[in-house]
Amino acid sequence: LRTLYRRNNIGNIFQQFNLLPTLNIADNIRFCRQLKGLPEDKGLWRQILSALDLMPLLGRYPEEVSGGQQQRAAIARALYMEPKILL
Repeated sequence: LRTLYRRNNIGNIFQQFNLLPTLNIADNIRFCRQLKGLPEDKGLWRQILSALDLMPLLGRYPEEVSGGQQQRAAIARALYMEPKILL
């Protein structure tokens, strides 16, 4: 029961960003939502990308962007899951 609650309500941003090197930034952000079977939310997508200034980076791969940009991508990935709590 606790595991289910954590999975459905708590998002995490780790010190190591855990971006998949074979996926571009856009696909890294979408990955968890797709894995969970959630539909894409274009309004939320645009809002997050705009707030974190990630639009110019969407086609680039993690090794092609700075550490700060990777961190913003990891934050976007967590926010796109719409958690109630973000750690």
